[in-house]
Amino acid sequence: MSRLGFHYYPDDQHYTQRELEHWLPLLRGLGAGSIILTASALRSIPEPFVTGLLDGGIEPIVRIPVPVGSMGARDAEPLLQSYSRWGIRHVVIMDKPNLRSAWAQSSDWGRPGLVDRFLDRAIPIWEAQHAAGLVPMFPALEPGGDYWDTAFLEAALRGLTARGLESLREGMALAVYAWTYGRPLDWGAGGPDRWPEAKPYRTPEGCQDQRGFRAFEWYRAAAAKAGAGSIAMLAVGGALPNEAESDPSGDMHAERNLSIARLLTTAEIPAYVQSFAFFLLAAAPDHPLAGAAWFPPESSPRPVVSALRQMVTSFEKPPKSVAPRSIRHYLLLDPASVRWETLADYVAAFRPTVGFSPEEARSAEQVSLVGDSFSSELEARLVRAGCAVQRLSWTSIARRPAPKVTLSHPHNVASMLAGVIHG
Repeated sequence: MSRLGFHYYPDDQHYTQRELEHWLPLLRGLGAGSIILTASALRSIPEPFVTGLLDGGIEPIVRIPVPVGSMGARDAEPLLQSYSRWGIRHVVIMDKPNLRSAWAQSSDWGRPGLVDRFLDRAIPIWEAQHAAGLVPMFPALEPGGDYWDTAFLEAALRGLTARGLESLREGMALAVYAWTYGRPLDWGAGGPDRWPEAKPYRTPEGCQDQRGFRAFEWYRAAAAKAGAGSIAMLAVGGALPNEAESDPSGDMHAERNLSIARLLTTAEIPAYVQSFAFFLLAAAPDHPLAGAAWFPPESSPRPVVSALRQMVTSFEKPPKSVAPRSIRHYLLLDPASVRWETLADYVAAFRPTVGFSPEEARSAEQVSLVGDSFSSELEARLVRAGCAVQRLSWTSIARRPAPKVTLSHPHNVASMLAGVIHG
């Protein structure tokens, strides 16, 4: 799956069938692999909108930006179970808990033990996410913030260890913001190892810190100090909004966003950054963020739209020297995490070549990477080899509609798969 993604509307009012039919082909043309959907704490996003995105090859990531302490696990459980049943893997509840304004009770902020009080409210939600089959999601922090973000993250992850919740910590992912703040894209590259003078609340002149596009490197270092160095990250908002006053042509906006898109197709952005949502796809005309939209209301798309389409199209063209494909569709599995029973109906219906060999997969027209263990570097190599690559979760395979197939002889799962497994 492409790591390119978008932050959809900044509200929860745009989930009709008509809007799905309008946006889905545009998103696919922009190479999107994921999309951030802002949702209400009181009702779910309509199921047809969610399943329409999934069937179109785009992973929805749900964001419920409620104040800290305003939503408990009991309130969240019905929503989480519905989203999981529909095929969603990531739901982010709360937003920017290191800001005073993000807390439901402002009196909670000034008392000692802020991070512990955050954990008291967050842990039941994370446990409910895990119980529903979702990835527990640490909410995105405000870079810098009233409580310094990297210190907040490290303290929270240490707090999970102190409570004996290492298994919960190891299974979670971190939502992040990766704004450029007008700085170069390599601002803060190398993290605290390269910039050891940078400390919470104090960045000396001539030093760089996490308040830039490379925030994820600093979060990785903070997580490693807390014993969670393998944590995955999803950028739920990033790059830079277009400011019409300072960039009336949109050329700077296009150049910077296109540079980020190119980086995301390379190994320079590490594989633990699993997705990146460009901000902002669209907004209602009267919304304060309408000026940041790639598709402005009542106006033509920003120049970045056509530029990204051209880039995506060039990546999709296989090299002229590519030999004819000997395999139509290759289902690439990780032998350590195969779920044979889940595969049975899918393989019976669609008859892909099933195997464990990335080299053999290079000979396929289409390659499906099943599960979360395959790196973005492998995906990029397959694309350069001329393969059309998609990522499939085990949940999406289990719920994907399949035509009925009548087998002429009784088969159990193992014998049916034996004829199509390679590698």
